[in-house]
Amino acid sequence: MSNIRYDIAIIGAGPAGMCAAIFAARNKKKVILCEQLKLEGAKIVISGGGKCNLTNKAELKSFISEFGTSAKFIAPTFNNFFSNELISFINNLQVPTACEDGFHIFPASKKSSDIVKALRKECKRLSVTILTKTKCNKLIFEGEQLAGIETEQSIIYSPKVIIATGGKSYKKCGGTGGGYPLAKQAGHKITKLFPAMVSLITEQIWPANCSGLTVPDASFFIDHPRYQNNVKNGSIMFTHTGITGLRVLDISGDIADLLQQNKTVAVRINFHSDMLSHDWFTLIKKWKRDSPKNRIHKLISSKIPQRLANILTVESAIDIGTKVDKLSEEQITNLIQNMTNYSMVINGTEGFDRAMVTRGGVKLKDISPDTMESKLLPGLYFAGEVLNVDGPCGGFNIQWAFSSGYTAGTAASR
Repeated sequence: MSNIRYDIAIIGAGPAGMCAAIFAARNKKKVILCEQLKLEGAKIVISGGGKCNLTNKAELKSFISEFGTSAKFIAPTFNNFFSNELISFINNLQVPTACEDGFHIFPASKKSSDIVKALRKECKRLSVTILTKTKCNKLIFEGEQLAGIETEQSIIYSPKVIIATGGKSYKKCGGTGGGYPLAKQAGHKITKLFPAMVSLITEQIWPANCSGLTVPDASFFIDHPRYQNNVKNGSIMFTHTGITGLRVLDISGDIADLLQQNKTVAVRINFHSDMLSHDWFTLIKKWKRDSPKNRIHKLISSKIPQRLANILTVESAIDIGTKVDKLSEEQITNLIQNMTNYSMVINGTEGFDRAMVTRGGVKLKDISPDTMESKLLPGLYFAGEVLNVDGPCGGFNIQWAFSSGYTAGTAASR
């Protein structure tokens, strides 16, 4: 093995690791960046459907609140490096950004590869050494002091180490959980890990018949005392095995957590959020008066997609083709219940291999929120998804990766 000496060694070349490397190198430190895959930034490339939703225009307080119980911990980092700082950083790397919908920020080219190329180019300009296909096996010590890392190819001596390995999500993009054993080696504890921002598998098999169909204006909540007041509004898309969609992904981590104690978890869905029970009763009463010979599944397709209308009709014990004037009061009640308060039973998720984010990670109580430095081992820092921090879809998690990378890289280079 060859022995190499650096000021700072960074494990993981995702957004957190590359950002940490750049800001540490800008402070005149000799930096090495180790990545187990053959290319840097693999998860950046797939983020935002290949477009890379960098951040959004939420106000700082609102943005932080979306991270739930970790909000207090992340506040100092976002106070120092938030959306304006990230946009300026990316723009200064010659990547213009755009906000076409008034909220989400993307590279103007809509190409996530432009972000990776710019980060790689800046690392090269700053003489950051990048080693790809390099897996870190363990931390090394001199006495009780951190002295560097051991990879499969070499020992890298460095008094400062930043772990930015990501979580367990998307193994093909480096989510192997490799940072957790390193954290444990330093005495850190890891919380339970769950797949988050992941599609849900349903007990009902009928979603397969609607695969690819999107219901644009649904509202839904997890049918559990802890979450019943947390109603989400947005689209639901059916898959061959269940449901997905941006807001569905937002609740998937909570559901994965609940599934650890329960075989199934129900999600209550209103398939047209503007139509409540009394609205449907009024409308069906009008149809009975004005269009008595029209088929009910055709009439309700004016409000919800036809394929879904057909299925909900059958789910309500109504034969396809039944005319509205032939509906019994019980059938009407059942149909309205299914359209406004359908119980979709979830019995699984698509797992870590399909999850975009890991919920859980290195416990925050042993990390300094101002520097990302370990309270247990001086010289050891953390950034990004390896920590027990996760937010919803829409630029929250990648902003966290860049912000925590900035904080760790800056603090380690002092």
